[in-house]
Amino acid sequence: MKRKHVKAKPEQDPKSRILDVALKEFAAYGIEGARVDRIANNASINKAMIYYYFSSKENLYLAVLKRNLEGMFAMLSRHLTEHLSLEETLAAFVEVYHTLFIKQPEFPRLILRELATPKSSVIPRLAKSINASQFPHRIGKLIQEGIDSGQLRAVNVQQAIVSFITMNLGYFFLSPITDRVLGVKNRKQFIVDRKTAIVDLFLYGVKTR
Repeated sequence: MKRKHVKAKPEQDPKSRILDVALKEFAAYGIEGARVDRIANNASINKAMIYYYFSSKENLYLAVLKRNLEGMFAMLSRHLTEHLSLEETLAAFVEVYHTLFIKQPEFPRLILRELATPKSSVIPRLAKSINASQFPHRIGKLIQEGIDSGQLRAVNVQQAIVSFITMNLGYFFLSPITDRVLGVKNRKQFIVDRKTAIVDLFLYGVKTR
């Protein structure tokens, strides 16, 4: 089946159009299979403009990742303030990730490609961005405070953080399979319901009985 491409909106500035189209291209074909000619055509610009802004396909790929990672963690940082409780912090995280992944479904596919690459140079950048967001530190601190106060069970904090992040990201990576296995008919509503379910299930797992 021939893959359909939606051309970028002409009112966008050329650099933004290139980055928007390149995200879809890299998610669909990977960096090796992506074609600069195709990106230029779907961005409605001259191919020379891509090299003017980014010098190479590799630099364009890194720019796509950088733009999306910075946007994701900037949004997360705005939502995570010091006064939030553990439940509010978890809910903020869920809201940010679900919003971004719904708006740009190509981005998780791009990250999944990198996770499958043993010597990926992008994974260290991703880890650095996650640490810069302060989310692991914030949630770890709140979980430990809950344990110390007796409100939470004496769980392994690192394992708890990994479990929560996996609960958030797992569906977006596995939905092509899980939607079919579970017979999900309304994916949009399922995602909305999942935001509450994740926080509820996680808190039930760590709270004292």
